[in-house]
Amino acid sequence: MALCDRLEAAQAERETRRNRVVVAALWGLNEREEVGQSPEGMGFHLEHLSRLTALSDQVERLRQTILTLAVRGRLTKHNSDDGLASQLLDHLRAEKAALVKQGLAPRVKVGTLCTDDPPLLPDNWIQTSVGEVCSLITSGSRGWAEHYSATGAKFIRAQNIRFGRLRLDDLACVNPPQVAEKTRTRARKGDVLLVITGAGVTNPGLLDRELGEAYVSQHVALVRPTVTDLSRWLLLWLMAPGGARTELVERAYGAGKPGLNLDNIRSLPLALPPTTEQRRIVAKVDELMALCDALKARIADAQTTQIHLADAIVEQAVA
Repeated sequence: MALCDRLEAAQAERETRRNRVVVAALWGLNEREEVGQSPEGMGFHLEHLSRLTALSDQVERLRQTILTLAVRGRLTKHNSDDGLASQLLDHLRAEKAALVKQGLAPRVKVGTLCTDDPPLLPDNWIQTSVGEVCSLITSGSRGWAEHYSATGAKFIRAQNIRFGRLRLDDLACVNPPQVAEKTRTRARKGDVLLVITGAGVTNPGLLDRELGEAYVSQHVALVRPTVTDLSRWLLLWLMAPGGARTELVERAYGAGKPGLNLDNIRSLPLALPPTTEQRRIVAKVDELMALCDALKARIADAQTTQIHLADAIVEQAVA
């Protein structure tokens, strides 16, 4: 028992030291002021990943840091040949105006952005708002529960949206009424979906496949970028603490029952990079998230092995 006590104390001391290193390293990554370049600290983290992360919550902290670095332009190399985001924004505004003129998008005024404390961005990025780059921001219709059926159109509810992903294996079905609301709330590939009421409020997900006829519930906001090329970047922005994540949570839990209205979403600040750089950043995030998944699985396997080893040692000692 004395040996067990010493072992337990040694393990606790080791994890305390490791946790201090992790916290200090992640703080250093988040607090650096440089933009548009890959920080050396991330290279250090990746090189010593197995030593720095031995617990699942440390992996989750690393994920959040990766997201923040991504949306601040500090995860990948900056390339001036990517062009200017201001040109992309002009293109998005023209596309949206054309959709409005054709009656394919509503004319909605977007509130003025507060620029008292603008973020530090790469030179060819631009600060705008979510509403400026989206052709439609709406939510599902009320009272569709009475239209549930065993077959029919797919119905995406708040419980189908997890943080950063959709669960499409248990979708409900509806036979919706033939009303104008049906067209407004129909989801399609490339739409970003956001929970606006309930336990999962602020959770975003991307509809990245064709579902056929599908609709969203009243607890879900449908956020449609003017061009689908923007969908992955918008999802990343809504997930990142250094992007819109912190602001979303503050707006949802500001007062009373947790919830978001559509103006809360439209007026969210958005840092917009050129399209080529968006793709490069998203690809890097996918690569690093896959690495985090593998690391988390390895930690779980190691913990299982330790338990089995301890059980075997005790059993042998008792026998």
